[in-house]
Amino acid sequence: MTENKSRRPRRSSDELRDDVLNAATEIIEEEGFAGSSLMRIANLAHVESTVFHRHFGDWEEFMDSFTRKYDYWFSDVIDSV
Repeated sequence: MTENKSRRPRRSSDELRDDVLNAATEIIEEEGFAGSSLMRIANLAHVESTVFHRHFGDWEEFMDSFTRKYDYWFSDVIDSV
């Protein structure tokens, strides 16, 4: 007998990115940047690490995307360098 597992609805690329960024925001607001990690964020967003890498590249690229989205002053500093 084969067990029929219910599948999660398929999310668009934008929804996946938003879910990951929202998960990161939640963890960082509660525990700061030091409490965040790729695996914690991916788990909270319900994505595999390969999906995380497909959308954001590596950890540094993700943190760059995160700060650009949520910290307008900091993104201006990065752009000027």
